[in-house]
Amino acid sequence: MLDNENVYNKCIKYYDWGYDYCFLPHVRFQPEHILFSLTVHRRIDFIEKIWQEWSKLINVNIEDPNDITTFYITEKNAFPEMLTEKYYDGYGSFVFEISEVRLSDIENVFDFCFNQKIIPKLYSYNNLNNLNHFINNHFQFSEDIHGFLNYNGLI
Repeated sequence: MLDNENVYNKCIKYYDWGYDYCFLPHVRFQPEHILFSLTVHRRIDFIEKIWQEWSKLINVNIEDPNDITTFYITEKNAFPEMLTEKYYDGYGSFVFEISEVRLSDIENVFDFCFNQKIIPKLYSYNNLNNLNHFINNHFQFSEDIHGFLNYNGLI
């Protein structure tokens, strides 16, 4: 599906509760390498509609409500060992030498990372307890926001 706002091709899968989408927005060609990142975004409508409804009150600027996602899964948080792989640049991108041999590796690496790592990790967050644990482990709480976000429960 073409995203009219960003002019990126997105692969979108819709569900009763929202949707997942994936796209490759930053494929970079360098003289000897090709680099790209891989991320799957998930939007859970009933969560995001609350933020949209109360955005003015809590001073959250929402330019395009369709671009708001609840969380996203990258190759790095689905496959932490990725940091040691020769095809990972350590900063968030796959990197492949532009040669017949190395470019032929892209399909296998992409299939492995996407189908065997990212998708199973994404489906593990269909469980709200797993999702809560994931979000709460990646969010820095302080006393100022402790009461507002209900620290001991779901965000």
